[in-house]
Amino acid sequence: MITNDFSNGSIDYLSNLIDFSHLDTLSLTLDLCEQSFKNITTIVNTLFDRTYNIQSLNLRSTRSKNLVEYLQILYPMISNQVKHLTFEIENVHELQWIFDRFENVSSITFQSKTGFLSRFDQIIEELKKQGRDFTYHKNNIMPTYASIWFGKQKLNN
Repeated sequence: MITNDFSNGSIDYLSNLIDFSHLDTLSLTLDLCEQSFKNITTIVNTLFDRTYNIQSLNLRSTRSKNLVEYLQILYPMISNQVKHLTFEIENVHELQWIFDRFENVSSITFQSKTGFLSRFDQIIEELKKQGRDFTYHKNNIMPTYASIWFGKQKLNN
């Protein structure tokens, strides 16, 4: 969990315990107050530099209202090698924001303790209209989740 007290020293300490170069999945729980948003850039850049084989990123925020703000900061740092994203979301508006930015990933999974699947259905319809090649699965039972796996190309309609 990255909190206001987390520092690059914490990453140095963890690197003594964990060989970051062997990690292929990274799960981050962010719990930063708005005054600490600047710190996230330094911390996450250092973490991503050491975990250069990451293919899957799981992201959640204990302050769900800040998830999009965190993503706005993290988006430029997330490497093209990250192909699988998992987000814990609480706000349906986050869905569209994520879909609009992460177009080059292989899969996105959304988890939620609140319902968001009606908006997910709308996004699925929009992706179909765009001719995107994808498969999806959703679970309506709480906690809800939905996953979408993208193909390599647009389909010609």
